[in-house]
Amino acid sequence: MSVNKEDNGTFTVRWYERNAMTGEQIRRSKRGFRTKKEARKFEEAMQDNSGFIIFRDLMELYLKSEIGFANDETIRAKRNLLKKYASEFLDRDIRRIKRSDLLEWRIRVASLDLCTFRKNRLIQNVKAVSKFGMTYYDYPDFAVCLKSFPKSSDDVHEIHIISPEDFDRLMEKIPNEVYKKFFIFLYHTGLRRGEAMALTKSDIEGNRANINKSIRSMNKGLNRLKNPQSRRSILLDETAMETIKPLMKEEGDFVFGGIECLKCTSMRRYLDQAAAAAELPHCRVHDFRHSFISNAILNGMDIVTVSKYVGHSNIEMTLNRYSHLLKDSEQKMIEKMNEIYKKS
Repeated sequence: MSVNKEDNGTFTVRWYERNAMTGEQIRRSKRGFRTKKEARKFEEAMQDNSGFIIFRDLMELYLKSEIGFANDETIRAKRNLLKKYASEFLDRDIRRIKRSDLLEWRIRVASLDLCTFRKNRLIQNVKAVSKFGMTYYDYPDFAVCLKSFPKSSDDVHEIHIISPEDFDRLMEKIPNEVYKKFFIFLYHTGLRRGEAMALTKSDIEGNRANINKSIRSMNKGLNRLKNPQSRRSILLDETAMETIKPLMKEEGDFVFGGIECLKCTSMRRYLDQAAAAAELPHCRVHDFRHSFISNAILNGMDIVTVSKYVGHSNIEMTLNRYSHLLKDSEQKMIEKMNEIYKKS
């Protein structure tokens, strides 16, 4: 380190910093000190520095720590989200990310063509990386000031709920019986697509399905579940049981597909064609899960039971996503209580 006097009478401090992850030495400098004493004081403070770390390296450490708590697909989605929408932070020293930088970034995120849920997921990921650095490496929690975006009434429409009547119309237009049974099973269980694709016949015990794995395709093989709470045993309703009964006699280990699991590309094609033929709005495979959860809550099921049944990581996630439905449940509760009190 060195302190040098410039031609304009001010002092400059020059020093080297070590990347805490790679060991690489980076030359730094800070100009504009009015006195040599101020420059020396700054120099002493920098001598206590134990090394810097850039956001990208800290992000990878955080994602590595998520292994075992989140599946590969979730970790990959977090990485892609941060790389795409927080790119200005990736190669910056986290100690030099200012609150004003975060404010400018949040303003930019607000203007993106993303739903509020996805914007808040992005902010949560940045905050998670920041908190991870503070918790395990004593780095400053630089993103603690970031605030989520408030939900608007428009956010309710991000969830597409398919009514039983529309679902029946949709299924009438699915020409492939196995894929039709797969969609019916999803609508009646709320399983994630990968969980249902990975179901094997040994996972079915009586009228229960043991959810213990996930899959995206035969090429990529089996994956971990989305979170530890996703490992569960669920009771199947009569329709779900009747749907899979003939499939259990087919050749192969997979409930849906037999020797090989079903293909996601075929699912999307069948759904797109069926929605168009039935003159219904476009729907996704995941909308069957949304519909199961929404229909359960709207018909009086308590949210704790629903949350555990569908394998959410915690009840807060269920509340954050479906709290707008509780207004109807509240009305039903009052009507039910009125009936009880009138009888007494």
